[in-house]
Amino acid sequence: MTVPLSVVIPMFNEAERVEAGVGAILSYLGERHPGTEVILVDDGSTDGTAEVARALLLGQTRVSARLVVLDRNRGKGGAVREGLLQCRGAIRAFVDADNATPIEELDQLLPLVGSAQTVVIGSRGIDRTKISRRQSWWREGMGRGFNLLLRLAVGLPYRDTQCGFKLFGQRAAEVCFSRQTVMGFAFDVELLCIARSEGFPVVEVPVRWRHVPRSRVRLVRDSLMMARDAWSVRRRLRRPSSP
Repeated sequence: MTVPLSVVIPMFNEAERVEAGVGAILSYLGERHPGTEVILVDDGSTDGTAEVARALLLGQTRVSARLVVLDRNRGKGGAVREGLLQCRGAIRAFVDADNATPIEELDQLLPLVGSAQTVVIGSRGIDRTKISRRQSWWREGMGRGFNLLLRLAVGLPYRDTQCGFKLFGQRAAEVCFSRQTVMGFAFDVELLCIARSEGFPVVEVPVRWRHVPRSRVRLVRDSLMMARDAWSVRRRLRRPSSP
């Protein structure tokens, strides 16, 4: 049975942040969007994240929440894909467990999902005055530069492909996530490429964001992996279709 809204929250070694971050998300959804389907995906954590999440879900009655535990670490893209393919919502979203983009921004983006084919993405690149707590200057500079290179590599026009706050109409979610192959941090780039190739409208919206210490992104190593994955997406896009 279809529900109005599904929200997927990927988690990897988030035991220390689940109660604050995920707890705030669940509380807000329960107050403003009761009946929302929430899927927490533990991406093979080794720090007890699943146990903390289970305890947090006890007594949740205003949202329909459940926990999916993956048998091994698949990467953020793999965790998000697992959750999104299990969703039943007419609108399907994924948000970060640390609540770096406050869940309250959901109410700004929801009305923009005008059809089952629409994709709406939160962006830190359109209005940077909305960033309340910045990263270190070198980390922010490298992140912005690499985001630009990613966009140029695959021809995407968006100012921010990597913000972990995205909404999909039901049809867009089914198509994009069923075709997704990138399981690492560059999965957002692939999803947006798929959406554009299908002619799905993609709306980029400025959102509030704050840096949350202890980011799971290892800047140099993960940037190199993202570059590799983006290049593989580029090759697939340019490969001639079979007759």
